Amino acid sequence: MTSPHDLAEPVCARCRRPVCTDTAKIRRNDPRVRVRMRWPEGPVCVRCYTRALDTYGICAGCGVERLLPGLGSCGTPVCTDCAGGLGQFRCPTCGREAALYTRMACAQCVLAARLAVVLDAGDGTVRPELVPFYKAVCAMPRPRRGLVWLAKPHVPPILRALALDEVPLTHDGLDTLRPWRSGLPARTTRQLRRAARSRPVPAVLPALAAALARLHRPAAPAVA
Repeated sequence: MTSPHDLAEPVCARCRRPVCTDTAKIRRNDPRVRVRMRWPEGPVCVRCYTRALDTYGICAGCGVERLLPGLGSCGTPVCTDCAGGLGQFRCPTCGREAALYTRMACAQCVLAARLAVVLDAGDGTVRPELVPFYKAVCAMPRPRRGLVWLAKPHVPPILRALALDEVPLTHDGLDTLRPWRSGLPARTTRQLRRAARSRPVPAVLPALAAALARLHRPAAPAVA
């Protein structure tokens, strides 16, 4: 029998999954997904909010290339202004339109800062041979995924070993980084090895960073 609560159950305005408040989630272990923001269209869950703030392109409303967290009347992505004002999404550190990861920096700025510390050659700078790799990782379209990768226990020691020249920056040296490569699909690893035979090591590192970016892209939604 359907209860009045079921009939009035709030849902995410985007994915239509049942949602609950922070209080219900924490205190009552509510199985519904948590509301992250309430926009003019209705409550938006954490997953849909994160996706919205990862969406960039040409706004269907004003034609400007920028962050597109909103949805137009036809369901096309639009900027915050054309969506009626969803909030101020501007990083105080770099000025880029993006969700804040900390109080004063977006995920891209935090990733760049943390990776620079790990790749420090001992003089406060990134080892020159690793600069292309550093730039490629920092340019990941979803830097939060890069932060998750960087937080894995085996990743910083391997990067430190490369930065301090404890592991030779050669094809053979890179091939010894098994724990790192274990996170990559076998097909990607084979492609990197083929690239390593035909290109110098510094050219292979951005390819590895790009492979990591592809690995951490969310899967496309299934079509019913």
